[in-house]
Amino acid sequence: MNYRLKKNSKDGFTIVEFIVAMFIFVMALTIGVAVFLNSLRTQRALLLDMAVNNNMNLALEQMARDIRTGYDFEVTETTLAFKGRDGRDISYGLNGGGTAIRRTIDGGSLNVTGEKAVVRTLKFSFFERSECEPWRITVVLGVSPLGSEKIINIQTTVTSRVLPRDVGSEEHNVCRG
Repeated sequence: MNYRLKKNSKDGFTIVEFIVAMFIFVMALTIGVAVFLNSLRTQRALLLDMAVNNNMNLALEQMARDIRTGYDFEVTETTLAFKGRDGRDISYGLNGGGTAIRRTIDGGSLNVTGEKAVVRTLKFSFFERSECEPWRITVVLGVSPLGSEKIINIQTTVTSRVLPRDVGSEEHNVCRG
């Protein structure tokens, strides 16, 4: 076989090969950019969810610390009021706008949840079986990241370290067997 090059042949791509190569390159680049942008959006959403979750955990931990050392609990579905370890009046409930948890101590109050978290639900349940058993408070919390309709639900039950008999009247001071 005779492999001769034609005198007029040139090395390189034809215009059709060049257009096909450019099309493939542009498609790969478009897919890569779309995946990258989607990853950034997902990362931002996850970081916001994590910030809201951390904020709610901190708020619940603060409430739990107060509840553990508190006594004389008064509970409605959306508010919790009690005496703190130092005898001060403490209460938890929603703020005026109903979007944040507000802690009130002897009349002074502040929000314990951050601006990026929107409180959707806040419910308290109270359990006291006898004067010899501690108070138990269950807190149910539903929170959404700001600008989102997704709700993150958190629930915890906290037991007071103070027994009703330790702070009550004479009738509470004797445990019945």
